Amino acid sequence: MDGVIAEPTKSGLPNPNLDLYGKIMERGIPVIFINSFYPQLEAPYVSLNDKMAGKIVTDYLLQCGHRNIAAVFKGDDGQGHQRYAGYLEALMEAGIRIDDRRIIWIDTEMLTDFGQSESWMLQRLEGCTACVCYNDLVASRLISACKKNGKKVPDDLSVISIDNSDLAGFCEVPLTSAKNPIQDLARIAALQMLDLLDGKNIPPSTELTTEIVTRDSVAIL
Repeated sequence: MDGVIAEPTKSGLPNPNLDLYGKIMERGIPVIFINSFYPQLEAPYVSLNDKMAGKIVTDYLLQCGHRNIAAVFKGDDGQGHQRYAGYLEALMEAGIRIDDRRIIWIDTEMLTDFGQSESWMLQRLEGCTACVCYNDLVASRLISACKKNGKKVPDDLSVISIDNSDLAGFCEVPLTSAKNPIQDLARIAALQMLDLLDGKNIPPSTELTTEIVTRDSVAIL
């Protein structure tokens, strides 16, 4: 193998397999990470600017008149921590006090068994008019939970997410979501790998910008 383009898994947690990546790189095989990275490894990565994405979606809710804004983030992925940082920055710039009770952290397993956490999550969202979701899958699960419990989106709760995947358009309430330019990301990672194989230098990190795609899941107050 000449090179490896890898997507980290559970990049928000210590990884027991970092030594394997180290052995690959010790053999002179270049590694590029996409979507996230492991901070313990000195390897380039290409990703969405996740902090910017978290800030943009929160700013959009603020512009729509929302002030009591909850959030659901994945704690075991590095993207979740960055998107949370953007959410915090937007609220602080708006002079809104951070309330940890409105911030819900989930992991991969909880997302798989979302139904078991529905009532607990909806209780945490009481008093909020809007919620920032880690991605479209989390947002779609939250919308389904709201429907089952008699809450209307966006009338009772506005929902916004990140990634603008196909799911955003097909969700039972089409999602307002920030773009994740995955095709550009993959193209850049592949071109950078070719440069590495040609002995050229590439930047240690490449973060892509985003923009909001508006649909039906956010109400204007």
